[in-house]
Amino acid sequence: MQEDAALVVYATLGSIRAFDELIRRYRGPITLAAEQVVKSRAIAEEVAQETFLAAFKALPTLEAPGAVGGWLRAIARNLALKTLQRERRCTATDDLEALVRTASHELAIPPDWIARIEQEVIFQALQKLPQDQQEVLYLAAYEDWSVARIAEYLSVPEATVRGRLYRARQAVRQHYSLQEELP
Repeated sequence: MQEDAALVVYATLGSIRAFDELIRRYRGPITLAAEQVVKSRAIAEEVAQETFLAAFKALPTLEAPGAVGGWLRAIARNLALKTLQRERRCTATDDLEALVRTASHELAIPPDWIARIEQEVIFQALQKLPQDQQEVLYLAAYEDWSVARIAEYLSVPEATVRGRLYRARQAVRQHYSLQEELP
């Protein structure tokens, strides 16, 4: 697997394949970063697309190719904040259109109901966590990132990541066990 810095250099030189690999590596984490701001998976996915488009255009200006993850995250958060501000100025008609978009996205999911319900319970638990714990748990569990990679991406020490992961896993376990006790 190539290093992020090498992929950035190749992408800057025009390699679409290298940029596609960056998108593959960072789509999940970038979508999560946006979702933490806009609180909607569908809108976060749109923000992630905008993020990668903006990044592709600005790639030659990136001064530290090895820090592409943090750079993408910053772009995503800024675009998510702008999107949130736009959404708050929406009219009732715009809100209805967003609801239809979100509902149509949800209906496109295959009807594997039991797995979907379990996933929903886990996502509910994840949403109740503080943002820093949400992020590390998502990156570790869903993106299969190592503690070292998460620490580099978030610009925090590895011990901080381990602590956040521990607290996040404990909270999800507790939430999940409470859900199982309900009739």
